[in-house]
Amino acid sequence: MSAFDRSKSLGGSDVAAICGLSQYRSGVHVKAEKVGEPLEKIVAEENRFIFWGLTNEPALRKVYASKNGLGTLYEKNGSLCIRWKKGCKIEIPEPKRHKDHPWAHASPDGIVTTPDGTWGLEIKTASQWKDNDWGLAGTGEKGVPHYYMTQVLWYMWVYGLDRWDVFVLIGGNDDRQYTIERTPDLEESIEKLTKGAERWWIKHIIEDQPVAYKGTPADMRAINTLHPEDVDEIVDAMPEVTQWAIEAAKCKRKIKEAEKSFDRYKTLITGYMGDAGTLDCEDVGKLTFKAPKPKKKTDWTAVAMRLYEMVADSMNFDDDDLKYLVLANTKETKGARRFSINRINFKGESNE
Repeated sequence: MSAFDRSKSLGGSDVAAICGLSQYRSGVHVKAEKVGEPLEKIVAEENRFIFWGLTNEPALRKVYASKNGLGTLYEKNGSLCIRWKKGCKIEIPEPKRHKDHPWAHASPDGIVTTPDGTWGLEIKTASQWKDNDWGLAGTGEKGVPHYYMTQVLWYMWVYGLDRWDVFVLIGGNDDRQYTIERTPDLEESIEKLTKGAERWWIKHIIEDQPVAYKGTPADMRAINTLHPEDVDEIVDAMPEVTQWAIEAAKCKRKIKEAEKSFDRYKTLITGYMGDAGTLDCEDVGKLTFKAPKPKKKTDWTAVAMRLYEMVADSMNFDDDDLKYLVLANTKETKGARRFSINRINFKGESNE
């Protein structure tokens, strides 16, 4: 069987990206991948989140099955196994294209089959820092982050199923399950999502029109990849860009004002705390004022100079030799471009 060509259609994670909901990929990334010019090469072994997600997925699939009465867990030779109940199974399907819309495909984590029916399964892992993105277990679509809900809606549409479960492990020890049932409201969301994705596919892939930036962090990743270096050139702002610049300048001014206020309150609070390291504030939580742990820092320049003196004393080694060694082991590393507003000067206002 030939490998499935994902460049010929949109998948669930692609849809979240073109909607501006993905933290890591934008519509610019998706188009680049579909036309065979990916901006970034993601290697699972080099991304610890992807790596551990893939590593834990088989075990989580079995835990989900056990918790939903599909089978019984048991251990064999140090591995977690499951003994399936009659008529129950979870298949890991190959990617599937929509029967009427070949530009859309789905690659779910599982299709659950029981005597009572069939539904889809999506398995996720999340760090404890993402805990607030998820709702309480059992809260259905309201408990699933938007960037994953688009994936679920997409899969429900491609497979034509009325139920999809999301099983997530948060922080390594907090598992939660959400069951999404197809309702009239959800059907409306599916239609909006799929119609919008179809328009995007026709406009940007079929007609090859450029993808506009949405102003997301993922867009910034794309910009840094596409334009890593600046050139000695000045471009004039169009009216729309001028408005963006005005809004950006207003934001910067508000940030500066907020920072001043924050510093004032920080001073008042820490002055009240004195030597205490923690302030317990009922309406806010715990505020801390603690020194970081001492760090050891080696002066490698001093070490190198001392070694030079030791070598120079015992060998025919002079300053030119030292300069050569320094140059031979010096590499220039270019930093990322930084955006800045050097002067806030709206018309009619001073720039002081």
